[in-house]
Amino acid sequence: MTFFGDLPGRGLRGFPLARERDIQVVLVTVPAPAPLRLRNAQSYDTLASELGIPLENKALAHILSRDKLKADPIHPNADGYRLLAEHIMQVLIQSGAL
Repeated sequence: MTFFGDLPGRGLRGFPLARERDIQVVLVTVPAPAPLRLRNAQSYDTLASELGIPLENKALAHILSRDKLKADPIHPNADGYRLLAEHIMQVLIQSGAL
């Protein structure tokens, strides 16, 4: 898994190589803090659509907004990571990767 930081797409330089090698790519949105809640950058939706990459854009915002799913303020706990994995698996199934 690669995290691209606060600039959606910044780390996608390797995407063409992954596509050439038939490596499946899934974009997982890391939410940005917003007043009163976490929010996902709209540009991730656009980026995933333009590149034809499956997108999981809800799980981390959900997980990180619930104390019972976090180990600390910015990391999921075991239950949070399990939930994230389940959401990613659903994206992989829906995209035909699994």
